[in-house]
Amino acid sequence: MPRNVVICQLTMLAVKKASKALNPSEATFEEELEVCNNGGDNVGAMCQGEVQRFPTIEEELLLPPGMELKQIFGIELPSKDVGDALQLLQFFRVFGKALDLKEGEPEAILKELVSKGHNSLLIEFHSRLLSLILNSCLGSPSFPTKDLEKLIMESHLILDDFPLDWLQEGITGYSKLDLSKKFKLMILLCDETLNTEKLRRYIKDENSRYAKGVKEAKLKIAATKEKVKCLEQKLRNEKAKVVPSTVSPFTMDDHDALIKLRTEVDEAQADMFRLKSTNKKEKLGCDATRINPEFVDNNGMIFWNLQHDNDEPVILLQDIKIEDETATSPEESWSVYSPAEKDEVDKYISLRTKRLNSRKDSHLLVSESSSQDF
Repeated sequence: MPRNVVICQLTMLAVKKASKALNPSEATFEEELEVCNNGGDNVGAMCQGEVQRFPTIEEELLLPPGMELKQIFGIELPSKDVGDALQLLQFFRVFGKALDLKEGEPEAILKELVSKGHNSLLIEFHSRLLSLILNSCLGSPSFPTKDLEKLIMESHLILDDFPLDWLQEGITGYSKLDLSKKFKLMILLCDETLNTEKLRRYIKDENSRYAKGVKEAKLKIAATKEKVKCLEQKLRNEKAKVVPSTVSPFTMDDHDALIKLRTEVDEAQADMFRLKSTNKKEKLGCDATRINPEFVDNNGMIFWNLQHDNDEPVILLQDIKIEDETATSPEESWSVYSPAEKDEVDKYISLRTKRLNSRKDSHLLVSESSSQDF
């Protein structure tokens, strides 16, 4: 080795030793890297120290854009009224049977609510709800202004900035209300019906039916699980009998029997997965009691799995923005996701749930540690 190279290396080594002598408690990054590369005794400790010094970057969570929800049943709605329209339709879906709603009536009621034309069905539905609430028969085809005024005045549900002077004009005054107030009035009526004897009895019956369904589903899952276990054991036993031999060759009948048994195992497993999937949906709770969101984020985003009639549930995003803390009604927008985007949304929800739970646990540990210091 050339003399000048040796001198250079010795000089660098002397500098390192001098630096270490001045700061014996600190190891240089180069030394730690060298120890990690050379497999020294302190590999784990030093490498771990570097990991702690440079925190792991969290995986970026990307949410598919979805499509802003502006129309329902082809009806154009302002963004601020989409949530009320969805709430109303879910009420119709859950309690339509109890309210004797016919097929197509929820859509027709919504259209009349939005339009300013002929709305006899809407008037009739207002009267139907009021009859249920007041436990009386309102057979008049006119708009039930007096009963509405009484309900609004006595209701425990507060309607902010809701005028009453329009009631003096009857249906003409009602038609002059803006769409948001019409929705608020309708939702007030729907909420009040939940306290009636008829709907309370209906909710109780639905809860009983739901509990019975959950119990039956658990029994079916247990039975199917046992069936899968038995079939898999039978399949293993049959495979063990198959020993390649020139004396007793593996016949086509034996092959067909194994294929048939394998098919039975696959079908039983598919049944079990289907039952588990159904039971998972049932665990969300009875719709008649409450429709719970799929996931509530801490950034104002709420994910819903909402269903209409017998259609498949649709994933909706309610994005609430509170720019002014003094605002009584924050701005919100709604987006709908296509079936193709479902997996991405599910992944986002799963990762966000884990991340929020992790942060919650970290805050809890910090809180406990702080309390022990005092």
